[in-house]
Amino acid sequence: FLIALQPWRAQRAFFSSCGMSGRTCRNACRLLYDYPDLAKAIVAAGALVSALTVGSPLVLVELKEDVWKKNMSSYSAFVAMGTGICSVVLGAAFGRWSDNIDRRVAMALVGFLNFLPWYALLIIGVNSAGLIVYCVFWVVSGVTCMTPTGCPMIFAFAYDVMPAHERAIAFGISYFGVYICALVAAAAGAGV
Repeated sequence: FLIALQPWRAQRAFFSSCGMSGRTCRNACRLLYDYPDLAKAIVAAGALVSALTVGSPLVLVELKEDVWKKNMSSYSAFVAMGTGICSVVLGAAFGRWSDNIDRRVAMALVGFLNFLPWYALLIIGVNSAGLIVYCVFWVVSGVTCMTPTGCPMIFAFAYDVMPAHERAIAFGISYFGVYICALVAAAAGAGV
């Protein structure tokens, strides 16, 4: 953000010191133009990541505080550990299985599994039973290995739509693009 406020010379010096040149940025834009499926995957992944984070500050923090009270921090850590263990134990198997089906179906399943805790909370209600079911489904969603930068499925999709000689830069663009989409959505949400 601060870089955007600096004069153009300072920006050019900053990007040059990071190893980025105007040519690299042009190549990235050309790649997105030439391969619109990559751009679609990045926007979809950014929307998924940012949509998953909306409910936490609005609903989940207060619910955990009301139900778990002084144990909120430790119980939240247990849920996070369960999610991590599920990712480590089952993530590779889920990845191998999803490699054998259509990527779009697999991506839809990733979205469904990650939103399942929120669906359960909507159906059961914002109460202690809803929080328990939410946490169970959150641990189950760990199988998708979702992180703030997306999930492996997003990068597998980028792998599928890119030729071999363009994949390295496509993965970098994917990481960057998912972060930018999430950042823009978070800024819009903060403005609301």
